[in-house]
Amino acid sequence: MTVAQITVLCSAMLIAHALPIELSVSKKAGASLIPIGLLRLLGAVIYGMILHHLSLFFGFWQEKATVYFKAADTSQTPVEWVLDQLQNIALIVLIIFCILIVMRVLRAIGLLTLLEKILSPVLPVFGMGHNAAPVTVVGMVMGLGYGGAMIIRETARGKMGREELFYSMVMMGLCHGLVEDTLLMVAIGGKITGVFWGRILFSLFVVYCIVQCGRVFSGRRVRTET
Repeated sequence: MTVAQITVLCSAMLIAHALPIELSVSKKAGASLIPIGLLRLLGAVIYGMILHHLSLFFGFWQEKATVYFKAADTSQTPVEWVLDQLQNIALIVLIIFCILIVMRVLRAIGLLTLLEKILSPVLPVFGMGHNAAPVTVVGMVMGLGYGGAMIIRETARGKMGREELFYSMVMMGLCHGLVEDTLLMVAIGGKITGVFWGRILFSLFVVYCIVQCGRVFSGRRVRTET
């Protein structure tokens, strides 16, 4: 596989993974399950296609990728197969452990907090008010589990409207776990340009389009009623 292929695969997985669990979080928060599920599936396909065609057109990431997790050889004995799988599992555990350590270090030195502060002023442009923006940033940085739990709490308190709740869950659905998920995908060969920066820009663009369409529709409905 080429670096481009691995980056496309990693990016698609980051957008549309663990759907049963994460969509249940969205449902508990009060967001519509089917639209968010469809947006994530379509988003994964569309973003993957964009990365694929851009990499082919400009000729980048075409070198052979270094794959750290090898597939089992069909000629292996059962014992050799078990040993190979144990080696792969040990490597995965080591990578995840290192990511957790990095997460703690980044949080301790304030880099995650800085990222949250940078993103918070931007999100209101994308239909999220001052109540939704901070928790959305937490979900984007730390993961949908963290952000979703905070969204559920804010919704229960009546501090978030239905529209900004939907926009927030769409944003977190398309772009969450920016630190640990990104580090994991980079560790297996994905390019940070695609799995991190590109994913953020794509998610912001999608949410912006949805917000603008919603405003146009609302404006037409108001004019029709009057």
